[in-house]
Amino acid sequence: MRNVNDYIRRLAIIAFILLVNFIFAARVLIQELPPRSEVALTKILRQNIRTIRLYPDRGLIFDRYGNILAGNKYEYELYAIPANVKEYMHDQDIDSIISLLQVDSLQLRKNLLEVIHARSVLYKPRLIAKYIPPERAAYLQEVLFRYPGLYFVKRAIRTYPAHSAAHALGYVRLADSSDIKRDHYYQLNDYIGKRGLEESYEKYLRGKKGVTRLWVTSNGFVAGRYLNGKHDTLPVAGKNLVTTLDLELQTFAEWLLNDKPGAIVAIEPHTGEILAFVSSPYFDPNMLTGKDVSVNFPKLVRDTLFVPLFNRAIQSDKNPPGSTFKIVQALVALQENVINTNTIFTCYGGFHYHGINIKCHIHQPVVDFYYSIQTSCNTYYSNVYRRLIENPNYPNTHQAYQQWYEYVYQMGFGHRLGIDLPSERPGSLPDTMTLTISLRKKNWAFPDVVHMAIGQGKIGVTPLQLANMVSMIANRGYYITPHLGKRIGDSTLKFEKHYISIDTSNFTKVIDAMERVFMPGGTAAFSHIPDLRACGKTGTAQNPKPSGKDDNSIFVAFAPKNDPKIAVAVYIEEGGPGSQTAAPIASLIIQKYLFGTIRTPYLYDIRLKNKNIFEKIIKRENAKKARYKN
Repeated sequence: MRNVNDYIRRLAIIAFILLVNFIFAARVLIQELPPRSEVALTKILRQNIRTIRLYPDRGLIFDRYGNILAGNKYEYELYAIPANVKEYMHDQDIDSIISLLQVDSLQLRKNLLEVIHARSVLYKPRLIAKYIPPERAAYLQEVLFRYPGLYFVKRAIRTYPAHSAAHALGYVRLADSSDIKRDHYYQLNDYIGKRGLEESYEKYLRGKKGVTRLWVTSNGFVAGRYLNGKHDTLPVAGKNLVTTLDLELQTFAEWLLNDKPGAIVAIEPHTGEILAFVSSPYFDPNMLTGKDVSVNFPKLVRDTLFVPLFNRAIQSDKNPPGSTFKIVQALVALQENVINTNTIFTCYGGFHYHGINIKCHIHQPVVDFYYSIQTSCNTYYSNVYRRLIENPNYPNTHQAYQQWYEYVYQMGFGHRLGIDLPSERPGSLPDTMTLTISLRKKNWAFPDVVHMAIGQGKIGVTPLQLANMVSMIANRGYYITPHLGKRIGDSTLKFEKHYISIDTSNFTKVIDAMERVFMPGGTAAFSHIPDLRACGKTGTAQNPKPSGKDDNSIFVAFAPKNDPKIAVAVYIEEGGPGSQTAAPIASLIIQKYLFGTIRTPYLYDIRLKNKNIFEKIIKRENAKKARYKN
């Protein structure tokens, strides 16, 4: 019997020792849990641990001189834990909260009632109010102890103090399900950059979220920090982005396009840095931030006549370049030795060949190389293009055309240039195979492509490509990928340099001819800038006759001639002749950038002041609707 008692006593001692060790090990395990195990424990004890995400400040965006283009303002979001709130919340509590916050009372009441009547996911925080100004949040913060289960989260909301450059900057909105699925950084109610620089540099601008965990009592009161904040992290602010934009030039260019559809792109030739980037119609980027975005975004989308969200500078790639393309033809023709600066063609009002008639405006009948660009002679460049396509140095027309295509492709046409913005379009430049398919004939020849000679037909370009082209000419044979980002954080951004396989001497000849465009007798003589040697080329692109649209007005230019500081392309839809609308705008932009003032204010007063193209388009469309109804 004694042996049995001793045996039982020993078993009890061993069991006690094992129990003490188990309890000790469990406490150590709970205190020293690795992150993944801690997540599992948090799920088990979710009713006692409140996890609050801490949002970082989004990186600021500046222009090249330090002016803020995109900043942050601080507002608050109110969250509720259903399990805690539903125990005490009554109508008078709801009325009191609404009175203190002064936000959308119907939506806030609806959200609080949903929380009160929640039957599942009782310990998951629910967003019940956002865009709460700090001064209103402060009123509720003072009495928040009365409402366990409610808490605030501070958020940085995007703001655009310059009210400018919407198409370059883009906007910030709530991440949707596809964003969350694609990048696990994002969760419900997170913000993400969309379009423009906000999207392109999102991973730098967004920063890194932090987290804090709190012990809470069963009725929702905060008892302290979980594990004394051992695993809490602070948010890390996003990196600042310095852009290449000149805010003063940008706002001036926007003002010039206030009532005209189209685009302006200005580039610093030696660096590829974009100085101004305008798509018109434009809008205040603040329309797409804060509480009014749900009203403003649909309003912009519904404008199907002018489509303000459409970025014409990089997406409008179906428009032909018109006569600005003649300087490209000149470069290729000089390089291929099918013409030289002494080559002469006669022009009696147009180019006539095998039933093809391309009209030309009135000028002297004998046209040499320099005069052809100065007066923009269609006949001259139709003959030049014929020599290129029927070049006897190639076995057949197709190979001659393909060689021409390769030169033009090098100059940045027919493909995306790689600007640091999303949704750039490539334009249209058909190669031989594409032409064979589109023309539905194998043995096509010069008459089938003759209209490309003057920048019409199957060629489509973006205003960015035109600005890049004239920048490449200003550099005498190279361009750097056009870009808007200059520095991100402490890092300077680098972009590729592209060389064109055309002799520098040929660029010099074309540049000499482009200088004459601003001289007496030139198509842009009226836009001449006193005491400045500038080089340019006008363009007028025809729209299809059934559309009822007027011609598009185009102009490209750079200055000064021998030390280029700015290259600019202006594309005005339905603006008429390039000399009438686009050239004066380009001249004013060059003056503003180089001199800081306007030397020829009459350009605006005479050519631009009363030219409201938006109004003209609206009247035409209303007339169409009236005819349709009748």
